[in-house]
Amino acid sequence: MMPRLLPLAGCLALILLSGCKEDPAPPPPDVAADSCDHAPFDALIGQPRNALEGMDMPERTRIISPHDMITEDFRPDRLNISLDKNGRISRVWCG
Repeated sequence: MMPRLLPLAGCLALILLSGCKEDPAPPPPDVAADSCDHAPFDALIGQPRNALEGMDMPERTRIISPHDMITEDFRPDRLNISLDKNGRISRVWCG
């Protein structure tokens, strides 16, 4: 009688485990398109990093190189400036 119960127990375990999944992370909250005042920096896309020297940037600005580790906390008032592997500005965004 025991051999008959093994397939049934396996099926029951699979059914119970199918309900165990992580909920996806919630999407970031809606923000205004320019909540960190990135518009003045958009024109710098494609320029080398040294184009940022001497510019007055918001307090919460972070400049991100390709292999930098960054936090994933969402801050609508933070200006992010990404650099590509050649040290050129590739993206400017809030968050």
